[in-house]
Amino acid sequence: MDLINKILGPGIKVPPPDPDGLSREELYVEIFGPIASVSHDTGERSSHTVYRFDAREGRNFVTYVTGGMSKQEQPGMAGEQMARMELVFYATAHSPLYAELLREFAHYPFNTGRAFKGWDALSLGSHAAQVLGSDRFQLLWFCPGLRKEDLGIVSRLTAAGHPVFPLMIVPLTKPESEFLQEQGVRDLVERISASSVSIVYDPARESVI
Repeated sequence: MDLINKILGPGIKVPPPDPDGLSREELYVEIFGPIASVSHDTGERSSHTVYRFDAREGRNFVTYVTGGMSKQEQPGMAGEQMARMELVFYATAHSPLYAELLREFAHYPFNTGRAFKGWDALSLGSHAAQVLGSDRFQLLWFCPGLRKEDLGIVSRLTAAGHPVFPLMIVPLTKPESEFLQEQGVRDLVERISASSVSIVYDPARESVI
């Protein structure tokens, strides 16, 4: 079975134009539900909006999604399939920290010149508690996909006529981080797929390792 299929559902496909002609915000509402809040950058930086969608019936977690990162191709990715991205974060409860997390990392490729290409892992160092509200997590893992119930957006999200791909941020505990570094992406995905532990962010969640 394909690795991404196994954990995230069908693999990424280049999307055709959205037959319904929906705006990005309308598409978000269709997939994620009613918008609970919208936050914007302030100051001189390029604008990256973060939308929050609260838990509802059949969906017992909060979803945060950037809107605006995909206006630009990531540095060094011109014409490549995953050049335009939006970030997604799932959590068991709302915290203002999580919108800020997405907003800051939406700027990361453009501020550093380092594009997200899928399965990237960035160390939180001593900042985990400040960023996530818990010091139990060591890495942020940027996974090319979404929860299975949200994969409908992958084939429909575009920016300036170009496909946009969602990148899910998954905080990894220290044991998970060490396992990733020692065993690699495939083995960690296999462990997560076989585990009953949800990777929706919860500061107190168990480790899959």
